[in-house]
Order: sequence, then structure tokens, then C-alpha cells
Amino acid sequence: MRRGGFLGRWGMALAGLLALAACGGGTGAAGAVPYYGNYHPPGWIDGTRGQKAHGAEAVAGVSACTRCHEISILKVGSGVPTCMTGGCHHQSTPNFADPAVHGLRAKLAVGDVSGGSFFSCEICHGKDFSGGSSAQACAPCHGTPAPHPLRPWRAVGGSVLTHATSDPSNAAVCAQCHLAGSSLNPADHPALPAPAATQPGCFNATLCHGGELAPHPVPFLAGLTDAAGNGHLNATAAAFSADCSTCHAYAGTSPATGAPLCSVCHRLADPVASGTQAGTCLSCHAGAPGLPLGPSGAAFPSVAGAHAKHMALPTALTCDTCHAGSGTGTGAHYTNANARNGAPTGPAPVSMDAVFQSQSGGATAFTTASLTCSNVSCHGGQTTPGWVAGTLNSATQCMACHKVASTGTQYNDASGRHANPSEHNTTCDYCHDMGLAKPGAQNHFKHLDTIAVRVAPDQLPSDTILFGPNVTGARTYTTTATPGRGNCTLTCHGQSHNPEQWQ
Repeated sequence: MRRGGFLGRWGMALAGLLALAACGGGTGAAGAVPYYGNYHPPGWIDGTRGQKAHGAEAVAGVSACTRCHEISILKVGSGVPTCMTGGCHHQSTPNFADPAVHGLRAKLAVGDVSGGSFFSCEICHGKDFSGGSSAQACAPCHGTPAPHPLRPWRAVGGSVLTHATSDPSNAAVCAQCHLAGSSLNPADHPALPAPAATQPGCFNATLCHGGELAPHPVPFLAGLTDAAGNGHLNATAAAFSADCSTCHAYAGTSPATGAPLCSVCHRLADPVASGTQAGTCLSCHAGAPGLPLGPSGAAFPSVAGAHAKHMALPTALTCDTCHAGSGTGTGAHYTNANARNGAPTGPAPVSMDAVFQSQSGGATAFTTASLTCSNVSCHGGQTTPGWVAGTLNSATQCMACHKVASTGTQYNDASGRHANPSEHNTTCDYCHDMGLAKPGAQNHFKHLDTIAVRVAPDQLPSDTILFGPNVTGARTYTTTATPGRGNCTLTCHGQSHNPEQWQ
């Protein structure tokens, strides 16, 4: 009996301890209701005694709390405090409704230390923030059904709010609305989901940003905008001051570690300074505004070379004629910018417009070692002189671009009677004058972007004919309705032509 009574009393005590353990266990200071006191250690509310605060425990696993406590204010009367009991939770924090107070809590890192983060908001307001157990949705206060205010969130345009201070560990919550393909995303948001098994993150292209800690895509190309809606190529001085200067400076030291100085690429001038004009070439390249004759410097990225000669031709050429796909704002242009992604080799990538491909075929090409072009129609498919130091006199060096052949293989080959060695296989200037004495010579380079050599009325080869001094007689060439089939009236190589049809 004595043994049984002892075991009986010990069993009751053990049952009592197990009951206490089921509601959190532990001993400590009394709570709001004495009967349920002594279950939590001292400083449990805010962690002032060195242990984790109860908020951190709730984020780590709220199910341990809800075994005893109701989250909702709707269930009361048991004597156990709910999360919404007077003086608890938001009621105990002055001005908690102020974004500067509860917003900072929401931005904290996810984990069992801070007790904050968007995940902590979900405990009471629901996973989709529609109210949850608190019956209080975000939308009535925030203006949007999400734990953030309406845009802008980048401390720009008069706003003092910024999402840039949110800990990236909250990304999984953001991804509920902002994964790739969502109609809520800006135009420059990643178009495709991240690879399988990739966790949502702010800087791994599953949300807004790439692999660098930047509030804009990297690389930041034409057509893209940052979190404040500003583009790289059209930023004004005001936009730079209010937005970009948060991370970047033109020279000196950038405010944000790792943010490149603008001068890394824009070596010549501040791109938003007065006189350089936002989005123009002059912050990197030397030359006249708009580079109408190409760059005019002596070193990369402004090597003059033959730019002025080509850009001044009657055929309208642009940077894209020879640098197609690597103009301002493209990935190639960005990559080749000075020191941005390693030291550039120069010159800028050459990719010529296909309209200038030679008749004989083969891709147009540029050889970096010799700085020469090949397979381009305007040079008759022949290798050109060097871009920097090479020269070409169009009045005397006709054969550098034209060839004489019985059957032409290039658009500008001289064929037919030109190739007859007993008659007309002589120097070009025997019959043609390229000293701009006639319209054909003046317009010699006007239609280089066509495959035609005879373009009426201003580029007919017959309009270059002015016979040399060895030709006597009438020395005339009369055109006919068929270009290239005119009549010669003259005396040369001892024979009179009066008249005689060419070809």
C-alpha cells in the first residue's frame, strides 16, 4: 500500500509536469494570468535576458505557440493570453502603424533571431496577406494586397520609401506575386523562371536583378529601367542625383561598395554634365556632337582612322554600317567599354551590314591584325588598305577596287571589250577621268549600298569618260538608250572609230 500510494502520487506529479510541458514548459516570471505563469524564461517578450525573444521563436515555428495561445483576437475567455490581448503585439509598440516602425520589422532577415521579416507578417495576416487569423488584410492600409506600399519604392520622386533595405531572405515572399511572367512586373523583369531547384532571390534573376547587388539589370542596356524607372542611356543630371547617386559617383569613390564609377566607361566626361548631353557619345568618344564623321581621337575608343573619309561619302553610312549590333546600349558595346569587363582589345567589334557583301560570296570580314576588310562589295571583293594608316587614291588606283575580266565576278568588274588585250586592255585613265571633271566621277561613291554600278542619272560610268591625250580625232562618246552601249567617235591606236559602238 505504501509503495502503491507513492507511485500514485508520483504519477500525478509526472502528469502535471507533462501538462506544463505541453504548453511551452520552463519556469520564470509570472504572466498576465497567475495560473498560466512560470512557463517562459525571464525576458521572454523581448529577449532582454540573452535568450531568443518570443517573436523569433514564433517565426521559427509558430505551431509551438498555438498549442496554448490563440493568434486571433476572436477567441478569448480561456484565461490564456492571445496574441491580441491588450498590451501585446502591435498594441505594445508605439506608432506601430507608422511604416517607419512596422516596415522596418518586415524588412528584417528571416530567421530565429530577428523575429521579423515578411514571414512574420504572414503568421497573423495570412500567407497571401488577405487577413489570416487576424482578420486584418494589408490592402486597406497599404493600398495593395501586399506587405509593401504603392510605388515608388526607391527614395525618388519625393518618396522616402525604399525596398533596397529589405533583407534578400524575404525574396520567397516577394516571389508569390513577382515571379517571371507576372503581369505585376516591369518590362525589364526576367522573362523566364529560374532553372529548376533555384530558390527565389533578389539577385539571381528569379526576381528583378541579376547576379550583382544592383537595383537594375546588369548589364544595364538600352530599353531597360531601374527600380525608379530611369534608364542608363537617358538619365538626366536630376535623375542621377535623386536615383543613381545612391550607389554611383562619376569619379572618386562610389557610395556603394562594388558599384563602378561612371568614369570607368565614360572616360572623357560626366555623361550627365552640361555639354556632353545625356545619352550621347561624347562622354566616351572624341569628335563632333553626334559623331557625324566618326570619332576623331588617336586612341581607343576614339581612333579616327578612315572614319571621316567613309562617313563623308555620298552614300549615307552610320556606325551600324560596320559595327552592326554593337551600337550604343547593346551588350557588345557595354562589354567592350573600357575596363568594364576586363581590358578591351580594340577596335570595337566589326560586323558589316550584309548589303555590302561582295558578289563572289563569302562573309564580309575584318582582320584585326592588319586592320583590313575583305569580301566587301564597295572594294570589289578585294582586301582593303589598313584602316588606320592605309591610303587609296581613287583617281589613280582604280585596280585596287576594280578588276578587268572577260566575265565579271564582282559587281564593279570591267568586262566585255575592256578585257580585249588587242584593243582596250590599257590604263583606266586612257578613257576615264576621275578628277571630278564629270558627274560620274563626282558621284563615284554615291550608291555603294546597291549592287548596281549603273544608277541613272548620276552614276553612269559613261559620265566618267574623258579621253586621254593619246586619243585624237573628235574624242567624243555618245550615250544611247542602253547604258554601256554608247558610240565612240575618235582615233586611237591608229584606227578611226566614226562612230563605233562600245561592247
